[in-house]
Amino acid sequence: MLLKFQIKNMGSLFYLPLLFCAFYIIFLLLIPAELEGILFLILQIAVLPFSFWWPVFNIYDLYQNNVEEIFATYIGKNLLFDYLRFTSLFLILILFLFFITNIKVGQPFPLHLVFLLIGQTFIISSFVLLITIYLKSIEIASMSAILYVFSEAVTTGEIFPWPHIFIFSLDSHNLNVLWIQMIIYLFISAIFLFASIKYAKTIERNII
Repeated sequence: MLLKFQIKNMGSLFYLPLLFCAFYIIFLLLIPAELEGILFLILQIAVLPFSFWWPVFNIYDLYQNNVEEIFATYIGKNLLFDYLRFTSLFLILILFLFFITNIKVGQPFPLHLVFLLIGQTFIISSFVLLITIYLKSIEIASMSAILYVFSEAVTTGEIFPWPHIFIFSLDSHNLNVLWIQMIIYLFISAIFLFASIKYAKTIERNII
């Protein structure tokens, strides 16, 4: 019941990640199966970054209307649960796209890539959520994520001196460490979530 209300409250914004998933499926049908590396890259940089969309826009209305009292109460009771729920739903969607990509290619991608997708999903969504709460601006947080993904895609993760979470090569060296990367990403994501809730509680104390 609550999920249905939240989806309705997000309005048309809720459907944007689903729209990009549909575009990916169409792209999947048109591109030759031999280009499996490009398919996985497109999944990473065109669809997976939307992992932040539902958790962040779930609190959009509170920021839009500057209702800090309601937001502070919401943080203490629901933020973590809603974050995990929306992120898990998105993760199911990503793994479904990964599964049908395997069918398209005709041979399974290494299972290690599943670990990578899980880690990427959580670290992107938790980081953007933290920036949103800290800066009190969904627009700035979203644009930061978009610029990061765009710069990584253009430079293939080789120029800017910041952490690179996407992979542009499916060579065996990368695959051997992906499960370790997932653990690191999940650990960092937990820190981001803890920081989000802790900072939000300072808002509550300031209001009181």
